[in-house]
Amino acid sequence: MYKFDSREINRMEALAMIRKYHYSNTLPKLNKHFLGFFLGNELV
Repeated sequence: MYKFDSREINRMEALAMIRKYHYSNTLPKLNKHFLGFFLGNELV
């Protein structure tokens, strides 16, 4: 079983994850808050 933590990340971290893993490869301009899920200290 994994224990994930969620916390706010900056826009550039979110954009990097979206470009790498999301099918749309873009980040809408309306987004103001970004959450990341962490396993330990790694953003996953």
